[in-house]
Amino acid sequence: MKKRVMIDMDNVITNGNFIHFVEEFLHKKIDLDAYNKYYMQELIEGREEEFKAIYQYKNLYADAPLLEGCYEVLEKLNEKYDVYITTSYIWKKDVMDAAEKRCYLL
Repeated sequence: MKKRVMIDMDNVITNGNFIHFVEEFLHKKIDLDAYNKYYMQELIEGREEEFKAIYQYKNLYADAPLLEGCYEVLEKLNEKYDVYITTSYIWKKDVMDAAEKRCYLL
């Protein structure tokens, strides 16, 4: 039986499109080198509901390119391990609400 390994999606396999959605929403380019917050969601603080109404069901990973060398590394890891791709939910408050209501996200 192979051991399991979990690999995060964001900034490991791909950068996704969340920042592009935020830039589109705010109508401005975000300088990630100058960005000093932990969660990108903080860029839209106070406007989360408006943002979610537009982007909540858009696929963050559609057309998002894999990071260089990622595919080859995943192939090699898959030879030795059962590989699982994971990510965290963007709206941490919604996960907390779901947990409080005893709903589970799959």
